[in-house]
Amino acid sequence: MNDFRSVEEQLNAVLSDIQPLEPFPIGLMESRGCVLAEDVLAPWPLPAFDTASVDGYAIHALQASDASPDDPLVLRVVDAVAPGERPTKSLFAGTAIRVSAGSALPHDTEAVIPVEHTNGGDEEVAIYQPARFGQFIRRQGEDVRAGDVVAEAGTAIDARTLGLMAAVGRSQVEARPRPRVVVVSIGQELLEIGAALEPGKVPDTNGIMLAAAIAECGGVAYRVGPISDDPEVIQRVLSEQLVRADLVLTTGGTSALSHDHLRQAFAKLGHVDYQRIAMYPGGAQGHGTIGEEHVPIIALPSNPASAFVSFEVFVRPVLRRMFGHDPYGGRLQTATITNGFGSPHGKRHYVRGIRETDPLGRHIVTALDGQGTHLIASLARTECLIVVPEAITNVDPGDTVDVLLLNDVSVW
Repeated sequence: MNDFRSVEEQLNAVLSDIQPLEPFPIGLMESRGCVLAEDVLAPWPLPAFDTASVDGYAIHALQASDASPDDPLVLRVVDAVAPGERPTKSLFAGTAIRVSAGSALPHDTEAVIPVEHTNGGDEEVAIYQPARFGQFIRRQGEDVRAGDVVAEAGTAIDARTLGLMAAVGRSQVEARPRPRVVVVSIGQELLEIGAALEPGKVPDTNGIMLAAAIAECGGVAYRVGPISDDPEVIQRVLSEQLVRADLVLTTGGTSALSHDHLRQAFAKLGHVDYQRIAMYPGGAQGHGTIGEEHVPIIALPSNPASAFVSFEVFVRPVLRRMFGHDPYGGRLQTATITNGFGSPHGKRHYVRGIRETDPLGRHIVTALDGQGTHLIASLARTECLIVVPEAITNVDPGDTVDVLLLNDVSVW
Protein backbone atom coordinates (compact mmCIF):
# COMPACT_ATOMS: atom_id res chain seq x y z
CA MET A 1 0.00 0.00 0.00
CA ASN A 2 3.06 2.27 -0.17
CA ASP A 3 1.84 3.85 -3.40
CA PHE A 4 -1.46 4.84 -1.77
CA ARG A 5 -1.89 8.21 -0.07
CA SER A 6 -3.56 8.23 3.34
CA VAL A 7 -6.82 10.08 3.90
CA GLU A 8 -5.02 12.63 6.11
CA GLU A 9 -2.31 13.20 3.50
CA GLN A 10 -4.89 13.68 0.76
CA LEU A 11 -6.99 16.06 2.84
CA ASN A 12 -3.93 18.15 3.73
CA ALA A 13 -2.91 18.24 0.08
CA VAL A 14 -6.39 19.31 -1.04
CA LEU A 15 -6.59 21.99 1.63
CA SER A 16 -3.20 23.39 0.61
CA ASP A 17 -4.90 24.91 -2.45
CA ILE A 18 -7.66 26.51 -0.39
CA GLN A 19 -7.84 29.88 1.34
CA PRO A 20 -10.79 31.53 3.11
CA LEU A 21 -12.77 33.70 0.73
CA GLU A 22 -12.06 37.42 1.01
CA PRO A 23 -14.74 39.28 2.98
CA PHE A 24 -16.51 42.36 1.67
CA PRO A 25 -19.54 44.50 2.67
CA ILE A 26 -22.75 42.56 1.99
CA GLY A 27 -26.30 43.87 2.33
CA LEU A 28 -28.12 42.45 5.32
CA MET A 29 -30.72 40.46 3.39
CA GLU A 30 -28.07 39.10 1.02
CA SER A 31 -25.81 38.03 3.89
CA ARG A 32 -27.89 35.06 5.07
CA GLY A 33 -25.69 31.98 4.91
CA CYS A 34 -22.48 34.02 4.82
CA VAL A 35 -19.95 34.14 7.67
CA LEU A 36 -19.25 37.33 9.60
CA ALA A 37 -15.74 38.71 9.24
CA GLU A 38 -16.20 41.41 11.90
CA ASP A 39 -17.55 41.75 15.40
CA VAL A 40 -20.90 43.55 15.29
CA LEU A 41 -21.32 46.03 18.18
CA ALA A 42 -24.56 47.53 19.42
CA PRO A 43 -24.53 51.35 19.02
CA TRP A 44 -27.50 51.60 21.38
CA PRO A 45 -29.08 49.43 24.07
CA LEU A 46 -31.88 46.95 23.50
CA PRO A 47 -34.53 47.87 24.37
CA ALA A 48 -33.47 51.37 23.42
CA PHE A 49 -35.80 52.86 26.06
CA ASP A 50 -38.18 51.69 28.79
CA THR A 51 -41.31 50.24 27.20
CA ALA A 52 -44.61 48.77 28.37
CA SER A 53 -45.00 45.01 27.96
CA VAL A 54 -48.83 45.19 28.16
CA ASP A 55 -51.66 47.56 27.36
CA GLY A 56 -52.47 49.50 30.50
CA TYR A 57 -51.49 52.51 32.61
CA ALA A 58 -48.09 53.84 33.68
CA ILE A 59 -48.08 54.87 37.34
CA HIS A 60 -45.99 55.42 40.45
CA ALA A 61 -46.04 51.95 42.00
CA LEU A 62 -46.50 52.96 45.65
CA GLN A 63 -49.80 54.65 44.84
CA ALA A 64 -51.41 51.30 44.06
CA SER A 65 -49.77 49.19 46.74
CA ASP A 66 -53.10 48.61 48.53
CA ALA A 67 -55.55 48.80 45.59
CA SER A 68 -58.30 46.17 45.55
CA PRO A 69 -61.71 45.58 43.97
CA ASP A 70 -63.36 46.75 47.20
CA ASP A 71 -61.10 49.78 47.57
CA PRO A 72 -59.86 50.79 44.10
CA LEU A 73 -57.33 53.53 43.52
CA VAL A 74 -58.70 56.24 41.22
CA LEU A 75 -56.14 58.27 39.22
CA ARG A 76 -56.48 61.06 36.67
CA VAL A 77 -55.34 60.07 33.16
CA VAL A 78 -53.17 62.94 31.88
CA ASP A 79 -51.86 61.50 28.61
CA ALA A 80 -51.96 58.51 26.25
CA VAL A 81 -48.89 57.15 24.46
CA ALA A 82 -49.10 54.83 21.44
CA PRO A 83 -46.20 52.78 20.00
CA GLY A 84 -43.86 55.05 18.05
CA GLU A 85 -44.81 58.15 20.04
CA ARG A 86 -42.62 59.98 22.55
CA PRO A 87 -44.15 60.73 25.99
CA THR A 88 -44.75 64.45 26.38
CA LYS A 89 -45.90 64.51 30.00
CA SER A 90 -44.47 63.28 33.30
CA LEU A 91 -46.15 61.35 36.06
CA PHE A 92 -46.88 62.94 39.42
CA ALA A 93 -48.98 62.02 42.45
CA GLY A 94 -52.57 61.14 41.59
CA THR A 95 -52.00 60.68 37.85
CA ALA A 96 -51.60 57.90 35.30
CA ILE A 97 -50.67 57.77 31.61
CA ARG A 98 -52.39 55.31 29.30
CA VAL A 99 -49.90 53.16 27.34
CA SER A 100 -49.94 50.37 24.80
CA ALA A 101 -47.70 47.31 24.64
CA GLY A 102 -44.41 48.44 23.10
CA SER A 103 -44.93 52.15 23.70
CA ALA A 104 -42.25 54.30 25.36
CA LEU A 105 -42.77 55.05 29.05
CA PRO A 106 -42.27 58.35 30.87
CA HIS A 107 -38.84 58.21 32.51
CA ASP A 108 -40.29 58.17 36.04
CA THR A 109 -42.66 55.20 35.47
CA GLU A 110 -42.41 52.68 38.30
CA ALA A 111 -45.02 50.14 37.18
CA VAL A 112 -47.59 49.43 34.49
CA ILE A 113 -51.07 48.28 35.48
CA PRO A 114 -52.61 45.93 32.87
CA VAL A 115 -55.86 47.32 31.47
CA GLU A 116 -57.73 44.21 32.62
CA HIS A 117 -56.99 45.18 36.23
CA THR A 118 -58.77 48.53 35.73
CA ASN A 119 -62.05 49.93 34.50
CA GLY A 120 -60.30 51.09 31.28
CA GLY A 121 -61.16 54.74 31.87
CA ASP A 122 -59.96 57.53 29.55
CA GLU A 123 -60.13 60.54 31.87
CA GLU A 124 -60.02 58.68 35.15
CA VAL A 125 -58.96 55.12 35.80
CA ALA A 126 -59.94 52.87 38.69
CA ILE A 127 -57.23 50.35 39.61
CA TYR A 128 -58.43 47.10 41.23
CA GLN A 129 -55.14 45.28 41.84
CA PRO A 130 -52.03 46.21 43.85
CA ALA A 131 -48.84 46.98 41.91
CA ARG A 132 -45.24 45.97 42.56
CA PHE A 133 -42.28 48.09 41.54
CA GLY A 134 -41.10 47.40 37.95
CA GLN A 135 -43.99 45.20 36.88
CA PHE A 136 -44.72 44.96 33.14
CA ILE A 137 -41.82 47.25 32.25
CA ARG A 138 -39.20 46.27 29.68
CA ARG A 139 -36.15 48.15 30.94
CA GLN A 140 -33.73 49.92 28.66
CA GLY A 141 -30.65 47.74 28.00
CA GLU A 142 -31.96 44.64 29.78
CA ASP A 143 -31.28 42.61 26.61
CA VAL A 144 -28.20 44.31 25.14
CA ARG A 145 -26.11 47.20 26.44
CA ALA A 146 -24.64 49.85 24.15
CA GLY A 147 -21.21 48.65 23.05
CA ASP A 148 -21.95 44.95 23.54
CA VAL A 149 -20.77 42.54 20.83
CA VAL A 150 -24.01 41.10 19.49
CA ALA A 151 -22.46 38.84 16.83
CA GLU A 152 -18.84 37.69 16.69
CA ALA A 153 -16.62 37.27 13.65
CA GLY A 154 -16.94 33.67 12.44
CA THR A 155 -20.67 33.50 13.12
CA ALA A 156 -22.72 31.87 10.36
CA ILE A 157 -25.46 34.38 9.58
CA ASP A 158 -28.95 32.92 9.94
CA ALA A 159 -32.42 34.39 10.35
CA ARG A 160 -32.02 34.95 14.08
CA THR A 161 -28.66 36.68 13.66
CA LEU A 162 -30.16 38.86 10.93
CA GLY A 163 -32.96 39.94 13.24
CA LEU A 164 -30.48 40.94 15.94
CA MET A 165 -28.25 42.88 13.54
CA ALA A 166 -31.27 44.69 12.13
CA ALA A 167 -32.27 45.62 15.69
CA VAL A 168 -28.94 47.37 16.21
CA GLY A 169 -29.26 49.30 12.97
CA ARG A 170 -27.02 47.42 10.57
CA SER A 171 -27.94 47.53 6.89
CA GLN A 172 -24.80 45.66 5.77
CA VAL A 173 -21.99 43.64 7.32
CA GLU A 174 -18.44 42.63 6.48
CA ALA A 175 -18.76 38.94 5.69
CA ARG A 176 -17.22 36.08 3.74
CA PRO A 177 -19.53 35.18 0.84
CA ARG A 178 -21.07 31.80 0.25
CA PRO A 179 -18.65 29.72 -1.87
CA ARG A 180 -19.70 29.37 -5.50
CA VAL A 181 -19.19 25.80 -6.64
CA VAL A 182 -19.56 24.59 -10.21
CA VAL A 183 -20.44 20.89 -10.47
CA VAL A 184 -19.61 19.34 -13.86
CA SER A 185 -20.85 15.83 -14.66
CA ILE A 186 -18.72 14.06 -17.28
CA GLY A 187 -19.56 10.89 -19.15
CA GLN A 188 -20.92 9.62 -22.44
CA GLU A 189 -23.32 7.42 -20.48
CA LEU A 190 -25.08 10.25 -18.64
CA LEU A 191 -28.57 11.54 -19.37
CA GLU A 192 -30.09 14.81 -18.24
CA ILE A 193 -32.49 14.40 -15.33
CA GLY A 194 -35.99 13.55 -16.52
CA ALA A 195 -34.91 12.24 -19.92
CA ALA A 196 -36.28 8.92 -21.14
CA LEU A 197 -34.02 6.02 -20.24
CA GLU A 198 -31.95 4.62 -23.10
CA PRO A 199 -29.94 1.39 -23.33
CA GLY A 200 -26.49 1.93 -21.83
CA LYS A 201 -27.45 5.32 -20.39
CA VAL A 202 -28.07 6.43 -16.79
CA PRO A 203 -29.42 9.68 -15.26
CA ASP A 204 -26.94 12.24 -13.92
CA THR A 205 -27.39 11.23 -10.29
CA ASN A 206 -24.13 12.71 -9.04
CA GLY A 207 -24.71 16.18 -10.43
CA ILE A 208 -27.98 16.55 -8.56
CA MET A 209 -26.66 14.93 -5.38
CA LEU A 210 -23.49 17.02 -5.18
CA ALA A 211 -25.25 20.28 -5.99
CA ALA A 212 -27.71 19.59 -3.19
CA ALA A 213 -24.89 18.68 -0.77
CA ILE A 214 -23.15 21.98 -1.56
CA ALA A 215 -26.33 23.89 -0.83
CA GLU A 216 -26.73 22.00 2.47
CA CYS A 217 -23.21 23.18 3.39
CA GLY A 218 -24.21 26.80 2.69
CA GLY A 219 -22.56 27.07 -0.72
CA VAL A 220 -24.03 28.24 -4.02
CA ALA A 221 -24.10 25.38 -6.52
CA TYR A 222 -24.11 25.68 -10.31
CA ARG A 223 -24.81 22.34 -11.95
CA VAL A 224 -23.39 21.90 -15.46
CA GLY A 225 -23.83 19.01 -17.83
CA PRO A 226 -23.83 16.19 -18.32
CA ILE A 227 -21.11 16.66 -20.94
CA SER A 228 -19.15 14.21 -23.05
CA ASP A 229 -15.66 13.12 -22.12
CA ASP A 230 -14.12 14.73 -25.22
CA PRO A 231 -11.04 16.70 -24.03
CA GLU A 232 -11.95 19.77 -26.08
CA VAL A 233 -15.49 19.81 -24.69
CA ILE A 234 -14.24 19.43 -21.13
CA GLN A 235 -11.67 22.20 -21.60
CA ARG A 236 -14.21 24.58 -23.18
CA VAL A 237 -16.90 23.99 -20.53
CA LEU A 238 -14.51 24.38 -17.62
CA SER A 239 -13.00 27.54 -19.12
CA GLU A 240 -16.48 29.06 -19.52
CA GLN A 241 -17.45 28.23 -15.94
CA LEU A 242 -14.39 29.66 -14.17
CA VAL A 243 -15.84 33.18 -14.16
CA ARG A 244 -18.40 32.14 -11.55
CA ALA A 245 -16.44 29.52 -9.62
CA ASP A 246 -14.62 29.63 -6.29
CA LEU A 247 -14.35 25.84 -6.59
CA VAL A 248 -14.97 23.33 -9.37
CA LEU A 249 -16.10 19.75 -8.78
CA THR A 250 -16.06 17.21 -11.55
CA THR A 251 -17.60 13.79 -11.27
CA GLY A 252 -17.27 10.91 -13.68
CA GLY A 253 -14.89 10.29 -16.53
CA THR A 254 -13.17 7.49 -14.66
CA SER A 255 -12.99 4.80 -17.35
CA ALA A 256 -9.50 4.21 -18.75
CA LEU A 257 -10.15 6.22 -21.92
CA SER A 258 -12.15 8.95 -20.17
CA HIS A 259 -9.44 9.26 -17.53
CA ASP A 260 -6.90 10.06 -20.25
CA HIS A 261 -9.28 12.62 -21.71
CA LEU A 262 -9.67 14.30 -18.33
CA ARG A 263 -5.91 14.48 -17.91
CA GLN A 264 -5.54 16.06 -21.35
CA ALA A 265 -8.20 18.68 -20.62
CA PHE A 266 -6.87 19.50 -17.17
CA ALA A 267 -3.29 19.76 -18.43
CA LYS A 268 -4.29 22.57 -20.79
CA LEU A 269 -6.04 24.49 -18.01
CA GLY A 270 -3.70 24.06 -15.04
CA HIS A 271 -2.40 21.28 -12.87
CA VAL A 272 -4.46 18.43 -11.43
CA ASP A 273 -2.80 15.70 -9.39
CA TYR A 274 -4.45 12.28 -9.51
CA GLN A 275 -3.84 9.97 -6.56
CA ARG A 276 -4.91 6.60 -5.27
CA ILE A 277 -6.23 7.04 -1.73
CA ALA A 278 -6.15 4.34 0.95
CA MET A 279 -9.90 4.50 1.48
CA TYR A 280 -13.05 2.71 0.38
CA PRO A 281 -15.16 3.82 -1.34
CA GLY A 282 -13.63 6.72 -3.29
CA GLY A 283 -10.08 5.47 -3.75
CA ALA A 284 -9.26 7.36 -6.96
CA GLN A 285 -9.59 11.13 -7.31
CA GLY A 286 -7.70 14.26 -8.22
CA HIS A 287 -7.21 17.84 -7.11
CA GLY A 288 -5.37 20.95 -8.23
CA THR A 289 -5.99 24.39 -9.70
CA ILE A 290 -7.03 25.59 -13.16
CA GLY A 291 -7.29 28.90 -15.00
CA GLU A 292 -5.43 32.18 -14.62
CA GLU A 293 -6.95 32.69 -11.18
CA HIS A 294 -5.86 29.21 -10.04
CA VAL A 295 -9.38 28.13 -9.14
CA PRO A 296 -9.30 24.95 -7.01
CA ILE A 297 -10.69 21.84 -8.66
CA ILE A 298 -11.51 18.44 -7.17
CA ALA A 299 -12.18 15.47 -9.44
CA LEU A 300 -14.51 12.97 -7.76
CA PRO A 301 -15.30 9.36 -8.74
CA SER A 302 -18.30 8.42 -10.81
CA ASN A 303 -20.07 5.87 -8.60
CA PRO A 304 -22.64 7.66 -6.41
CA ALA A 305 -21.48 6.24 -3.07
CA SER A 306 -17.85 6.99 -3.91
CA ALA A 307 -18.71 10.54 -4.92
CA PHE A 308 -20.80 11.06 -1.78
CA VAL A 309 -18.21 9.72 0.65
CA SER A 310 -15.47 11.71 -1.08
CA PHE A 311 -17.57 14.84 -0.74
CA GLU A 312 -18.03 14.28 2.98
CA VAL A 313 -14.37 13.51 3.61
CA PHE A 314 -12.70 16.11 1.36
CA VAL A 315 -15.10 18.66 -0.11
CA ARG A 316 -16.97 19.58 3.06
CA PRO A 317 -13.69 20.56 4.83
CA VAL A 318 -12.78 22.65 1.77
CA LEU A 319 -16.07 24.55 2.00
CA ARG A 320 -15.53 25.07 5.74
CA ARG A 321 -12.13 26.63 5.09
CA MET A 322 -13.60 28.88 2.39
CA PHE A 323 -16.09 30.12 4.98
CA GLY A 324 -13.22 30.76 7.39
CA HIS A 325 -14.12 27.86 9.71
CA ASP A 326 -11.82 25.15 11.03
CA PRO A 327 -11.83 22.62 8.17
CA TYR A 328 -11.15 19.80 10.59
CA GLY A 329 -14.19 20.68 12.73
CA GLY A 330 -15.14 17.36 14.28
CA ARG A 331 -18.30 15.55 13.35
CA LEU A 332 -16.99 12.26 14.78
CA GLN A 333 -18.80 10.56 17.62
CA THR A 334 -18.54 7.08 19.06
CA ALA A 335 -21.31 4.51 19.07
CA THR A 336 -21.97 0.83 19.57
CA ILE A 337 -22.58 -1.15 16.41
CA THR A 338 -25.33 -3.77 16.21
CA ASN A 339 -24.05 -5.91 13.33
CA GLY A 340 -20.70 -7.15 12.10
CA PHE A 341 -18.92 -6.94 8.75
CA GLY A 342 -15.49 -7.29 7.14
CA SER A 343 -13.29 -4.37 6.14
CA PRO A 344 -10.46 -4.18 3.56
CA HIS A 345 -6.97 -4.27 5.05
CA GLY A 346 -4.95 -1.09 4.64
CA LYS A 347 -7.88 1.11 3.66
CA ARG A 348 -10.07 3.37 5.74
CA HIS A 349 -13.56 2.03 5.25
CA TYR A 350 -16.55 4.37 5.27
CA VAL A 351 -19.61 2.22 5.86
CA ARG A 352 -23.09 3.62 5.33
CA GLY A 353 -25.26 3.26 8.41
CA ILE A 354 -28.35 4.29 10.29
CA ARG A 355 -28.39 5.60 13.84
CA GLU A 356 -30.60 5.45 16.92
CA THR A 357 -30.52 6.02 20.66
CA ASP A 358 -31.34 3.12 22.97
CA PRO A 359 -33.57 3.45 26.08
CA LEU A 360 -30.48 4.23 28.17
CA GLY A 361 -29.49 7.09 25.90
CA ARG A 362 -26.56 5.26 24.29
CA HIS A 363 -25.65 5.87 20.65
CA ILE A 364 -26.34 2.85 18.43
CA VAL A 365 -25.48 2.38 14.75
CA THR A 366 -26.31 -0.34 12.25
CA ALA A 367 -24.47 -0.89 8.98
CA LEU A 368 -26.86 -0.95 6.04
CA ASP A 369 -27.15 -3.87 3.65
CA GLY A 370 -25.99 -3.08 0.15
CA GLN A 371 -22.65 -1.29 0.46
CA GLY A 372 -21.88 -1.42 -3.26
CA THR A 373 -20.62 1.91 -4.59
CA HIS A 374 -23.29 1.91 -7.31
CA LEU A 375 -26.27 1.35 -4.97
CA ILE A 376 -28.48 4.43 -4.69
CA ALA A 377 -31.30 3.16 -2.48
CA SER A 378 -29.07 2.38 0.51
CA LEU A 379 -27.24 5.67 0.00
CA ALA A 380 -30.54 7.53 0.31
CA ARG A 381 -31.18 5.80 3.66
CA THR A 382 -27.74 6.66 5.03
CA GLU A 383 -27.73 8.72 8.23
CA CYS A 384 -24.04 8.43 9.10
CA LEU A 385 -20.75 6.94 7.96
CA ILE A 386 -19.15 4.31 10.19
CA VAL A 387 -15.38 4.89 10.01
CA VAL A 388 -13.28 1.72 10.20
CA PRO A 389 -9.50 2.29 10.57
CA GLU A 390 -7.03 0.90 8.06
CA ALA A 391 -5.70 -1.82 10.38
CA ILE A 392 -9.14 -3.24 11.26
CA THR A 393 -10.37 -6.06 9.01
CA ASN A 394 -13.38 -7.20 11.01
CA VAL A 395 -16.05 -5.37 13.01
CA ASP A 396 -18.14 -7.41 15.46
CA PRO A 397 -21.55 -6.64 16.99
CA GLY A 398 -21.10 -4.68 20.20
CA ASP A 399 -17.84 -3.02 19.10
CA THR A 400 -17.36 0.69 19.71
CA VAL A 401 -16.89 2.52 16.41
CA ASP A 402 -16.28 6.06 15.21
CA VAL A 403 -19.21 7.62 13.39
CA LEU A 404 -19.08 10.54 10.99
CA LEU A 405 -22.30 12.52 11.26
CA LEU A 406 -23.76 13.94 8.07
CA ASN A 407 -24.82 17.50 7.43
CA ASP A 408 -28.47 17.06 8.41
CA VAL A 409 -27.60 15.13 11.61
CA SER A 410 -25.79 17.77 13.67
CA VAL A 411 -26.81 16.34 17.05
CA TRP A 412 -27.51 12.86 18.35
